[in-house]
Amino acid sequence: MTALKILGIDRITPKIIITGIGTLAWLGIATNGLYEFWKLLLTVFAERPLVLNWLNIFINLFPFFSFCAWISYIYLKFKPILNQRSMDETTSQVVNQHRGMVLSLSKPQKPPEEINKIILATKQPDISLLYKEQSIGQLFKGLYHHKDVLQYVWPLATKDSMPYRECIKEFLNKFMPNAKIYDRDGHKNICHLTESGELELIEQVKSLLSKIYSKENLNHISLKSTDIIVDISGGTKSITIGLIFGALDSSIDIQYVEQQSGKYNVIPLAIKPGIILDKMGEYLLELYSKIHIAKVG
Repeated sequence: MTALKILGIDRITPKIIITGIGTLAWLGIATNGLYEFWKLLLTVFAERPLVLNWLNIFINLFPFFSFCAWISYIYLKFKPILNQRSMDETTSQVVNQHRGMVLSLSKPQKPPEEINKIILATKQPDISLLYKEQSIGQLFKGLYHHKDVLQYVWPLATKDSMPYRECIKEFLNKFMPNAKIYDRDGHKNICHLTESGELELIEQVKSLLSKIYSKENLNHISLKSTDIIVDISGGTKSITIGLIFGALDSSIDIQYVEQQSGKYNVIPLAIKPGIILDKMGEYLLELYSKIHIAKVG
């Protein structure tokens, strides 16, 4: 079935079954014809060579050449489909650069001062140093992917992760000077997450995302909704769920930085039911653990 799908065949039909059986039978006849031709060829170079029988040669070689022609026909028929599928797989793994990015901050193990020192000591962002910084390195990678066009960044942060906004700011100042943190509504920091309850935090994230993507906000900085992407590589489970649900409501582009491969690839994230269920499952387990610990305590 996998091989058929690669060829662009979504289901097995009687025609496909007959074609497959016919091709295998044809291959057997062609192979047998080559074997007979080989035996005939040996008699030509024998001590007492026989006179060439052109009719036998034709009969023996015709199945082979006709089989080659059939395989060439199948190749030419499916080549456009294979090329298109290969192109689709390649482009589906490419995140186009955006002018704006919404991301969520976690609280790394190192204090922000140490991370800032590493940023200042780094000549260029790379895998060996900055990207390996737990809970924030993947955000640096996600930001740098948009280095040529990125202008505005909205970092969602709780009270614990708020100090690490300075790390994002330091990174932008050094490596992406055309980009800046933009999260002000008058004198109010709209990206400061203040809710303490899990469900309330999810709703607040959704609300903030809606505000960032509002026409009023985007018109003020001459952006369209398609100019902004959401990075869900950081943040807690509840913040991630809020971002995903908010993206579902508004058909927002989402990216994610792979960390298991060690290559830190920036990939597009299609919102599928499986992803939502996985995130909800992780969130519920995390919530259950907190409740259980609170009861035991």
